[in-house]
Amino acid sequence: WRPQVTVLEEHEVMVAPIAEPEAFDGFMDTVADLRGTDPETRRYQETSIFYWAPEFLETEVLDESPPDDFPLEEEPFNGLPESPLHTIPKALPETEPEVMSIPEEPIPDVPGLAIAVFPDFLIAAEHPAAIRSWIDLRPENQAESLAAQERFQRTLNHPEYDAALGIFYGSMSEILKYSLVDFSLPKLPVDLPLPENVSPAEIAELAALQLDSSIEVLLYPQPEGIRLQGRGYYDETLLQLASAFIEPAPQQVLENVPDTSYLMLSGQNLAGAWQQVAALLETREETAGSLDQIRSFFSLITGLDLDEDLFGWMDQGFAVFLFPTRQTPLEAFVPDIHIGLGLALQTSDRKTAENTFAQLDEILGIGFAVVEPQILNDQPATSWGIDFDADGQPTSFLGHGWADEDVFVMTTSIGSLTEILNLSTRQRLPGSPIFRRATRGFPETNQGYFYSNISAILSFVFNGLPFPGPIMDAEADAEFPEFRKVIGTVQAFSGTLSFTEEHMQMDALIMLSPAR
Repeated sequence: WRPQVTVLEEHEVMVAPIAEPEAFDGFMDTVADLRGTDPETRRYQETSIFYWAPEFLETEVLDESPPDDFPLEEEPFNGLPESPLHTIPKALPETEPEVMSIPEEPIPDVPGLAIAVFPDFLIAAEHPAAIRSWIDLRPENQAESLAAQERFQRTLNHPEYDAALGIFYGSMSEILKYSLVDFSLPKLPVDLPLPENVSPAEIAELAALQLDSSIEVLLYPQPEGIRLQGRGYYDETLLQLASAFIEPAPQQVLENVPDTSYLMLSGQNLAGAWQQVAALLETREETAGSLDQIRSFFSLITGLDLDEDLFGWMDQGFAVFLFPTRQTPLEAFVPDIHIGLGLALQTSDRKTAENTFAQLDEILGIGFAVVEPQILNDQPATSWGIDFDADGQPTSFLGHGWADEDVFVMTTSIGSLTEILNLSTRQRLPGSPIFRRATRGFPETNQGYFYSNISAILSFVFNGLPFPGPIMDAEADAEFPEFRKVIGTVQAFSGTLSFTEEHMQMDALIMLSPAR
């Protein structure tokens, strides 16, 4: 039995130019030496394809099985209960033929390699079938090549094309037709509501017609570090119409995020996001019942409506962030952990938000938590606490209040909430030099940011976490300083998503520490 080539291997090739023909002499001999054998030569349309088959290395058998004619000895009782498999009644009589399982295709230890050499370039693949496919489809003239296509010209004209370290380009219609037909969808927790009586090929064709566009991803250096930028262009009406309804995320909530934050994620309209999740859950019988139970339980306990009272007012910007603070309930358990979690929510319906938390304050205050109303910066605030020591001094585990007329903030203690509501202009994230560098060049009108201060996180991990003892062996411990030095060159990681009239754009930056 020989392993069969997969569909992907039949379509994946690498094209590499031969810039210096003199230096290329002897290249094939070098490959043969590295593979340890001469290639098999195959001819296809006057082209020689040199092929090294995949290798499956033999593994040593540590324990040899006893000969079949040896009588089996009864195993001694080892004190463990008998396997439940022995007690399961047989569903079929013993005379039923055994069902043969289809063996899984093994993965070779050394993949196959096929090479075809042309006057000024070479083609490489894992199997000759891929090179044969390329030969059948190669353009007869330059006008039929990818470089001459109007959509690819957009990629060629990207301002960072020449400086790019790597480029990805793809046709959405071809990717959809190929992937939906030849590859099954990944296992999802909720089945997607696909049309009935429509074959995968027809679904792929419909999707390809509606999403006929191109995508590109460029990786290139910039003064702050390594930039990754991806674009999906709108070349069909459906995408153009959808983009017209997408509004940029408000940036006001970022004023309530401290500049020392370890992590931050911002965006908009959590109410709309919850509606989409709920609608998806309602389409499946398996999840619709659970969703109804959650809604009923929440309403029974709080007297509130989950959709309208809890999520309905979260209709504008939001930011969730992890930040350093000594005002944290975690200190009651681990004194050296100085970290807090915060959530800022912008709303157009303050009245509903106030009514919701007034109801929650009342319910939690009945025998569960110590609820203490306060006034911070002339705005109402509340602390939820628990008296761990029964000494009359409750430990606050959540604080909530208003930073502005339309911005509601929650943190993991009333003390840390006080810190957030009293940030100076220089202490806010938009004023942070690291954040400004990490988002420099990003579109200002976007769907929010992801921001991670890697330097601060590493400092917290290496210096703040109370490790109980050695966590690495001696060899790894000796290499750790070098690893820490290398990873320490990464100062921050950031990203954003934005929409324009022509394309959807994703930006990410690995910000490196300035050279010394």
